[in-house]
Order: sequence, then C-alpha cells, then structure tokens
Amino acid sequence: MKVSSFQGFVEKIASSGPGALFLACGTELVQLGRIRDAARSRFCETLGFECSSFYAEDAEPGKLTRFLAEPSLFSSGRLVRIPGADRLPAAIRAELVRAAADEGRTDVLLVESSENSLRHSFNASVDRIPGAASFVCWEPFERDMGRWFDILAKEHGLSLPPGSRGILLSWAGGSLSRLDEAIERVSVFSEGRTLTTAELAGLLTGVADPGVFDLADEIWAGRRGNALATAWRLICAGEEPVALLALVQRQWERLEAARALIAGGGDQKDMVRELGLSPTAASSLLSSARNSSAPPVWVAAEALASSDLSLKTGGDPFVVFAGLIHSLTQG
Repeated sequence: MKVSSFQGFVEKIASSGPGALFLACGTELVQLGRIRDAARSRFCETLGFECSSFYAEDAEPGKLTRFLAEPSLFSSGRLVRIPGADRLPAAIRAELVRAAADEGRTDVLLVESSENSLRHSFNASVDRIPGAASFVCWEPFERDMGRWFDILAKEHGLSLPPGSRGILLSWAGGSLSRLDEAIERVSVFSEGRTLTTAELAGLLTGVADPGVFDLADEIWAGRRGNALATAWRLICAGEEPVALLALVQRQWERLEAARALIAGGGDQKDMVRELGLSPTAASSLLSSARNSSAPPVWVAAEALASSDLSLKTGGDPFVVFAGLIHSLTQG
C-alpha cells in the first residue's frame, strides 16, 4: 500500500513490528537515508533486532531464500535491507517476492528499488503483498521545500538569522540534497551561534576561504607542511578552530567508511548507495581513500578526541592543530 507522505511512511515504520515489509522506491538520497535511519532506530535500537543486508551483486539462485531462512544468532529477529532490489535477476526477484509474502516471516524487510514508480512491474509485485507499505523517494515539490527546510534545520539545531530561509532555498534550487548539504555546511561552521546573513551568504557562494575545505584533504593525504601552513593561515584569518576540527573529523569518518567498502570489494556505485554521496563526491572520495596515508584508526580517533577536548577547554588553537597534524601525518 502506497503511503502518500514521507512523514506518514516514517511513522508507519516507527509503529510496526516483526514481519513488517517496507518498499522504498526512487533515488532521492536524503529521504532514503532517513528511511534507513528510521528502520534502524525502530527495529535495531528499540526492538533489539540484528541489522543485515543482502546485495544484488551477491545474488545467485537460492541464496536469498537460504539467507532469509537462517535464524538470527544474536536477537529475536532481523532487519534485512535489500538495496538495488530492482537490479536482481528476474528469478531472484521472484524469489524475493515469494519470501516477502510468507505469512510466517518474522524478519523485517526494507526493500530498496531505484525505479521511482509503483507501476514498475517489480515494485508493483512487492506493493501488492498484504501488509506492505511503500513510498516513492522523489524530489519534493517546490511548495514542500520550506517544510523540509524546517525539518533539516531542526535536526541540526540551527539558529539562523531572518531571511536565511530564502537564501538557503534559493541556493538549493529545488534539490533536497543541495538543501541538506547547505544546512550541514552551515551547522559545521556555526558551532551553535547565529550566523549573520553575510556569513551565511559567504559560506554558500564560495566567498568563505576555500582553505577550510582543503585542510582536511591536506591532513589525510599526509602533506604535513601544507597542512600546517593551511591551518596557521585559517586560524590567523579568524576561522573557528572547533569547526575546522569538525570538518577534519567528518572527512576522516568518510574515508574510513570508504576504505571499508573498498576492502569488501566495493566501488564508486557502492559509495553513492551506502554513503549517500553524489557520483562526483563518491569519485573524489574513492580516489582519496586509495591514495591517502591515514594512520591506524585508534591513533586517529585518539588524536581527534584529544584535540577536541583541548580546544573546548581553552587550548591554544595553533598548538593543538600543530600537535594533531604531527600525530596524523608523516614528516
């Protein structure tokens, strides 16, 4: 059964129990990401289900049936995410539909299809299963972008000046992904304070020093000299040190996620799907993950946490960043 609103679909997930079946169609990544989060929150965090995934690339006849027949070893049930289900071979799509229609099934299925219409034959076959709930993730209508602005701003706890709504919506140009990117960018640099309209416009139009985005790349590429010079210049120019550190940490987390995908045989398409990136951003991250010289995870995590504490307890930003960069790069 199609659910007409995104909020209604999320509420449906939040109120469902074992054996539920959800179909998320389309490729709009902001909505898709939040649907995944809602499912994990409800079933894995609240109900204690095991989280697992079944990928189209791993499909072979009978494997999905065996996978779904296996009981969870760690919990009373599983949330099984099946991304790219419309790319499964025809025989395995039929296998999935049969398994989803099994009235004795207790696992929760989150079926994801890149086809954005319930008239598509596979999507329709899943949607017709009794108890199924479906939603199409497409770009919101222009009239709905303001509501999404409110949702995303609330998520990030932003305090924005009068007139900021129009600036951000104009910059997004009707793209929910661009709006999410803009609000995330503002969140990183505002650090809980209210930005002026001029500061906001600067962040979105590129007037702000582009070095703030280069610093993380220099550090994780292991270019110590460049990183030290960039950090020194940015701090002298008045950039907020805690916000700079947040950007460095965010890039590290993305690089680690990318390395994990690469180690498992993943590629650019997997990064688009798993990390919610645009193809261009995924390509850049893939290159960085393959060429960067990041230290062991525990070294990076400890250095970032220690630097964050130092900055928030009055540490000299120049000393803190110099120590961080020396810890994370080669001489």
